Amino acid sequence: MGSLERYCDLGDGHCPATYAEARTKLREGVLALSPRLILQQACAAPDGSARLRVSAAYGSMSMSYIYDPSHEQLVSVQIFDDLGGCAGQGAGESSPGFGELPGFYGEDLPGCSFNYGDVEIPPECRLPEDWMHLDASTPRYLVNDAGQDAGALEDGAPYECIVAP
Repeated sequence: MGSLERYCDLGDGHCPATYAEARTKLREGVLALSPRLILQQACAAPDGSARLRVSAAYGSMSMSYIYDPSHEQLVSVQIFDDLGGCAGQGAGESSPGFGELPGFYGEDLPGCSFNYGDVEIPPECRLPEDWMHLDASTPRYLVNDAGQDAGALEDGAPYECIVAP
């Protein structure tokens, strides 16, 4: 899609420096969408090297920050949406819409892809089957961090599961 450096140049907070900052950024939401799930887990680059993905599933899109865990260095950002490309019309690196189109910014990491419509939830997350289809009266907090401290989330917050440190 484009370079990670150019994506990070879009402004403060576009490229969180740590896993914790990525989870915080994803909790803020995108456009008018609030996250329903934040999932932190291991994945792999095409050459087999380790990567760690911090992702959020929103109603009609997902966003991921992918790191090289050996230095907790951000190497890619992935956006996946069902907006039909409307958000980023003509979004080449020099256009005002750059950073809005779906795809990878930085390393192209198909093994780390996170598609909001086809999320495989690790069993240790113990989410209800209807986690993606909650009504307004349902408390959406559930912190299951598989041994890591994710902190307390208030009612109305997304489900959060950390299965890789």
